[in-house]
Amino acid sequence: MDTKDILFFGYHIGYWNLGVLPPTLAATHPSNICRDELYPFFDNPGKDSLEELRFIMEEIKPKTIVVRKGRRVFDKDEVEENEYIDAYLSKHYQVEATVEKAEILQRLEGL
Repeated sequence: MDTKDILFFGYHIGYWNLGVLPPTLAATHPSNICRDELYPFFDNPGKDSLEELRFIMEEIKPKTIVVRKGRRVFDKDEVEENEYIDAYLSKHYQVEATVEKAEILQRLEGL
């Protein structure tokens, strides 16, 4: 499994365990992505959470994503962000493995 090009939407301590950096500063912790008030301090192309998500998913295209099985990626109040990520993951990723309560998703080839 490719751990160099990985995005943790759950269990973000994995970056530290693997000795890799998140794809963008906002992705250091999943909840930071939805904190639009932080974007003036990030050196990221995205100016808000949806722009950042689109940049990560459509430009960076992480090969591996870790999510919490059976849970939303973002807080329930982040409706647009959850709708976007749910649709994107279901179209472009498949579950490669389940480890305890974590699902490891792999990007589908050619997407």
